Amino acid sequence: MKKENFKVNVLFFIFNRPVHTETTLNELLKQKDYINQLFINVDYPCNKEDKMLQDKTIFAVNKILKRENFENVVWKKHSSKQGLAKSIVGLTNHYAAQYKNLSAVVIEDDCVPLPGFMNYMSYYLDKFKNDNSVYTVCGYQYKEDKIITDINNKPIVDVEKTERFNPWGWGFWPNKWKFEWIKSIPEEEFLKIPPSVSEFLKIKEFQTGEIDVWSTTVIHKQYTQGLQTIIPNISLIENIGFDGTGVHSEVTNVFTKDDIIKTDPIIIKRNSDISINKSREIETEKFLYDNLGKVMFNKKQKQK
Repeated sequence: MKKENFKVNVLFFIFNRPVHTETTLNELLKQKDYINQLFINVDYPCNKEDKMLQDKTIFAVNKILKRENFENVVWKKHSSKQGLAKSIVGLTNHYAAQYKNLSAVVIEDDCVPLPGFMNYMSYYLDKFKNDNSVYTVCGYQYKEDKIITDINNKPIVDVEKTERFNPWGWGFWPNKWKFEWIKSIPEEEFLKIPPSVSEFLKIKEFQTGEIDVWSTTVIHKQYTQGLQTIIPNISLIENIGFDGTGVHSEVTNVFTKDDIIKTDPIIIKRNSDISINKSREIETEKFLYDNLGKVMFNKKQKQK
């Protein structure tokens, strides 16, 4: 896929992890040719330790922005604790209301963009902007293919569709986006949602946002409304957050990739035959059903 001039805005969510934030922002700004404006969301610290770490995080961000001479930045610093879910829901809904025609990419502080990520996001956010059946574009693949290369040793990345939204590096269109917490789920809707997700959604707090999780709500919407995600067959995001520093999970390597893209890939664009990979859907569901409950949200569960 050739380089495009289409730029997008980036919503960057940080809190109290200076090392993660620095790693992610450094990699993101290596791809700044695709970034129009950077919105940085900073949640309110819970305690003195959070405040100290947050000050270090903000210092690191400002240092990188200055070094990269990137000035088109909007800061959103909260005056009360929001939590990740309310932060993302609040900023994405606000952005959708204010910036009708400017697509956005959402990056959390532990979702490191690999080479080609912003090129991929830019292209497909432009390509599918008028297709109302496509609701999001995501950059992480749970069950990826083995990396193959061309004769010049450049990685080749293909794309497909899925109804399974993934929150680790993703993009949306303001005119399509609307996040609403679930008031109730009829029994027949659970049949449309994979068991790896429906088991969480059967817990009322996941529907209403009382648990600090938002992505299951988007997954519910996509499956029940037949909305789709564009996704690569190889991850263009490396999640470095499963080291015990995150809000929802403890240490695990279940989402760690044995191999990652280290150089700009060739991203194959298919004009008419982008479809759902049914065999990968089955593999992904089995993988998540076996592993998701072991690692995701277990901190919250242990606190109860």
